[in-house]
Amino acid sequence: MIHWLKECLSSEAIFDLDNLNGQIKELDEELSKKALWEDQDKAQTKLKERSRIQSEIEKWSQKEKDLEEVL
Repeated sequence: MIHWLKECLSSEAIFDLDNLNGQIKELDEELSKKALWEDQDKAQTKLKERSRIQSEIEKWSQKEKDLEEVL
């Protein structure tokens, strides 16, 4: 747990979960369009981006829960 706290405190990035969730929503809208799927490479790129963002959200949500347990 101490390692995680040090990681958070030393991180230079600001993690805005609302922004990340907004990006997921935008990607979901793009992924729902039939035209996107006509270009499989572009569709796969969007899916990978969505997956990366979702993983980031889950990681920080879990760390937030862990911190709440400590406090």
